[in-house]
Amino acid sequence: MKRSMFLLTMFCAALGSGCGLLHPDKECEKPQDYETSQSIARLKVPAGFDAPDTRDALVVPDIATPEAPRTQSGACLDEPPRYRSEVAGETGAQGQKDDKSASAAQAGEPLLAPTSSMRDRGWEWGFDVMYLNSADWSFEGGSTVSTSSDEGVSLTFGYRFNPHLELQGAFDWQNTGYLATIVSGDVPPLPSISLNGDYEAWTPRINFNYNILDRNITPYVTAGLGWSFIDTNVPSGQVSVGCWWDPWYGQICTAYRNTRSFDSLTYQAGIGLRWDFQRGYSLRLGYEKHWYDFSKGTGSADLDEIRFGFMIRR
Repeated sequence: MKRSMFLLTMFCAALGSGCGLLHPDKECEKPQDYETSQSIARLKVPAGFDAPDTRDALVVPDIATPEAPRTQSGACLDEPPRYRSEVAGETGAQGQKDDKSASAAQAGEPLLAPTSSMRDRGWEWGFDVMYLNSADWSFEGGSTVSTSSDEGVSLTFGYRFNPHLELQGAFDWQNTGYLATIVSGDVPPLPSISLNGDYEAWTPRINFNYNILDRNITPYVTAGLGWSFIDTNVPSGQVSVGCWWDPWYGQICTAYRNTRSFDSLTYQAGIGLRWDFQRGYSLRLGYEKHWYDFSKGTGSADLDEIRFGFMIRR
């Protein structure tokens, strides 16, 4: 429960720090000082004094046409519209369609529009919040491990080659509860024992993502490889005491115990949906299946994950 609240708090803090990511406070809707600006008479210089250089003077032009009406939800004039201009010279029904699309975009209406300029070549980075489904794994000799449903986090970064193809790196962390049934290897065998604990896994990995549509909302597919470092937290020796000298607190001694750890090749594949915001932000929701190549495992050791990600595009 504490871990879930920590992940939720971290996600909300990052989301809220995006300078008005989802509900930006559009200052352009408020009255601006420059709206009442007007030109005034030229400065009169008394006789005997040099006249100032007025070559760079700002002249406020007179507007002969009325200002176009704007809605409260409309985009600011200094924001690019959510559409891509068609080839110049198109006329007729297609040209009228483009005019309507431009008007809708400037009015702030959501459009499922081409976004080559939004997801063109460039970098992106962010994080994922992961939900890990429970799983059952079997090993040589008949021992088994049943993992519980849990959460994890991932730091992501990547490079977009074009609006469709991108290379993504990630660093996953998870701390998952498990119940292990240990089968005796003695002859005659001793009774099996059960072991409850949490294993901690750190997994650097690399993926290729393919965005199917050149649009701000697009389904995608992903596949990649990684290497997982797993600490079972099962003691592998006696308790030891280590001491050191801290520059502020003096001598400090603490007990520690070595635990059994191992590493494994992982590979993954998944599908999902990506949503690119106009201001350089993206959200991603996806399902992935991860396979672990345990050296002592039997059968398929896999894990189902649901990921919700936030990214900054540059």
